[in-house]
Amino acid sequence: MSATPAPNPASLPAHLVDWKLPSQWGWGHEGVWLDRWRHSQEVVDALGRSLSLVTAPDPAHAEWLTAEARALAHRNAVSAPTAYHFWARSRNVVRGPGYLRRWIAGEALAPRLARDGALQPVLALDVLRQLGSTVASLHDRGDCHGAIGPELLWQAPGGRVWLLGWHWALPRAVIPAGLAPERGSIPWAPEWATGWQPDALSDQWQLACTLVAALTGLPAGTVGAETAAHLPLGPGAQAVFAQALSPVREARFPTLPAFLRALERADQAPAAVPVRAVEPGIVPTTAEGLQALVGADYQVLAPLGEGGAGTVWRVRDVALERDVALKLLHAERARDPRAIARFRHEASMAARLQHPAIIPVHDWDTRSGIVWYTMELAESGSLATLVARHGARPIEEVGSQFAQLLEGLQAAHRAGVLHLDLKPENVLIDRWRYWRLSDFGIAGVHGGRAHAGTPGFAPPEQVEGRPVDERTDLYGAAALAAYALTGWAPFGGGTVEHVLRRQREAAPSLPDVAPPVARVLTRALAPDAEARFADAGEFLRAWRAALVTAPEPTWVDRLRGIVSAD
Repeated sequence: MSATPAPNPASLPAHLVDWKLPSQWGWGHEGVWLDRWRHSQEVVDALGRSLSLVTAPDPAHAEWLTAEARALAHRNAVSAPTAYHFWARSRNVVRGPGYLRRWIAGEALAPRLARDGALQPVLALDVLRQLGSTVASLHDRGDCHGAIGPELLWQAPGGRVWLLGWHWALPRAVIPAGLAPERGSIPWAPEWATGWQPDALSDQWQLACTLVAALTGLPAGTVGAETAAHLPLGPGAQAVFAQALSPVREARFPTLPAFLRALERADQAPAAVPVRAVEPGIVPTTAEGLQALVGADYQVLAPLGEGGAGTVWRVRDVALERDVALKLLHAERARDPRAIARFRHEASMAARLQHPAIIPVHDWDTRSGIVWYTMELAESGSLATLVARHGARPIEEVGSQFAQLLEGLQAAHRAGVLHLDLKPENVLIDRWRYWRLSDFGIAGVHGGRAHAGTPGFAPPEQVEGRPVDERTDLYGAAALAAYALTGWAPFGGGTVEHVLRRQREAAPSLPDVAPPVARVLTRALAPDAEARFADAGEFLRAWRAALVTAPEPTWVDRLRGIVSAD
């Protein structure tokens, strides 16, 4: 798969404006200030992958940045993003210093807690294990991190966690004199009354403080040993956290592994939560219920969302030691033998679809009358979450990504599989920022009949229960492209009746979309299937031709996109 590099966005920080990227590379559309000393900018390499370019805005910090890159290049820890390449400062090309690592989609834990509240205990404890393994590997080499907290702990939409702030995890002699993390950005250990002096025991305190904040939803700055009594865990686990949070350094666990081992041995389950047997035919709605259903095969970590066919959970495949997405068939479908039979048939068909633009289905299973399947976990969320967080996407990004989706749709149709539920939630984004289709041949069936689809993304024939074919999917695909370019469905929202009337009587709403692109989408969104493209191949050829003739966006267009995203 390949993607067209994006042009220089107007939002580049001042120290990157004059940089010249390698041939066939381009700037991405997102950038993040980790703190005042480090900036992370999305770049797109010649293979179309999104990477993170980490730089220091102050030229005097070049040696500090180089030491950070060198350290990360040799780290192999689960929550540490490895440095792939370093660009040194050059006399011939205005570029450097800066290093490249994977782009981390998602957000810091702090804003997530402020918005959504505390994490489920099973997910928070999994976060602790990942972070504990990473920080313990530092301690094994005689180093420490010193800046562990909700602001520098990032979580991808798929649930994986990343510890950032690695410019602080260096020997003090490497860090410029007088610099330290800002006190409000990290939990400040009790022993730092005279200044930032990190070591392994303060790392333990910061890690425990961060996890207590995650389990309670409290600001990390208010957490102390007394807070452990309010954790939604058993008394044994509460006592472990209280010891790790002791204001007296010597009273904490002697090592971080000792803290983690004590927690694993402690009673983690709240006494008030009874263990219940799985009721046959009852679809579980909680993490505890799902764990009882899947038993020892999977470790249930966190809910990911809900779709037309069922609920999706992030789980760990214990046998294969990998995180996957598990989707439960909705209760009303799970009681219908015809729906279950069709589910198995369509799941097996979807598992055979092999295309880079399609999320693969790994396996399906049933237990106690409940049916589920597992698929590859998309770490960066969905098109819906991308647009919700950053607004409408520019044509430079949508153009190549949507072409790849059409290629995947064409491959599925050739295999005899229709989707019938194309919507932003079913376009998932992988670690390289590629858009990929999910739920092929599964979401679109119910007892052998096509369901009515999602209002705003389903064409009239599907909504009205009339026969469907490949052109039904072409309509849904065009609605996806329109959503990505504008931030809303092409015929708006509201009741099914209102959307259906607008589909039949009005043109799709495509403001600021280049006319050649708008004409292609308008044809694919025709209410009459006969007026649409004949198949995905014809749609793809028209789309590529429109991209060639579409005018380049002006700086005003780019600025408008940045303002709308903010």
